[in-house]
Amino acid sequence: MRNIIRNIISFSLILLLTGCIPFRSGSTGNPVLERNNKAEIYKIIGDKITTKSDARRHLGDPADIDYNNENKQEKWTYLHVNKSNLTRNFIPLFNFFSRGSEDTQKKIILIFNDEGIMVKQIVTESVSVNKDGIFD
Repeated sequence: MRNIIRNIISFSLILLLTGCIPFRSGSTGNPVLERNNKAEIYKIIGDKITTKSDARRHLGDPADIDYNNENKQEKWTYLHVNKSNLTRNFIPLFNFFSRGSEDTQKKIILIFNDEGIMVKQIVTESVSVNKDGIFD
């Protein structure tokens, strides 16, 4: 009888603790993008940034720089991703079969001409759900 009670308590404890296992969450990338929504970002880059040095001053260093040799333009990319656990990740036992995260990605692309003047800016913000489980 003690073995049965001990097994029930152990199994219950395991179920309880598995509900505390996080999938993955957190924030990574450019802190300016983290603090501002899409409209605020357009205000920052539309009103203030005209040169590469202005971009570095307002946004910091880009995550990626690409150069187009044909038209002599540089493309600077800034990125921020915020991952939030889905609620089902915290349901004991169920999270082994279905879990995931909701990811919000903000990206700024700045195009500079050969003189270092910004000629185009693109701001995107997207939300996606990533799933990782046996039934997903």
